[in-house]
Amino acid sequence: MVVNSGDQTRRWAAPLPPWQEISRTTRSDTGKSGQQNPLMTYYALNLFDLADNDDYLAYSKRSVGAVGKYGGQVVALGHQGDELIPGATPARNVIVLVEWPDRAALDGFLADPEFTDLHPLREGGTLNYLWWSFERLDDLRPLLKGR
Repeated sequence: MVVNSGDQTRRWAAPLPPWQEISRTTRSDTGKSGQQNPLMTYYALNLFDLADNDDYLAYSKRSVGAVGKYGGQVVALGHQGDELIPGATPARNVIVLVEWPDRAALDGFLADPEFTDLHPLREGGTLNYLWWSFERLDDLRPLLKGR
């Protein structure tokens, strides 16, 4: 299947999932709203320490399927980070990087009533949680333009 959104064409092996909105407005290269780009890859960076309980173990057993329901996938896992800049934010013991098809997929995962009991397991099973989301960039030039 070919999806054409303005000047961007993507090929999909199957039809878009029902949560995928074709005419979503996203930020343009200048950070201004208005450019149409419904297929903007999104990343969720999770950095945390494990709590001394089994909550995150229970979360991890169900989270892969829950994330996958919205097209998300874990693209990186890591353990035992090191502080590279002395005095900066202390390192966390775990990193999980999740790639989402777009922000709507991440929002769908967070809002799905099927998972209302899942999210508290993540929260209860972790400490010092840092969680950020980022739009995918192919290069930094649009951000550095005019500097």
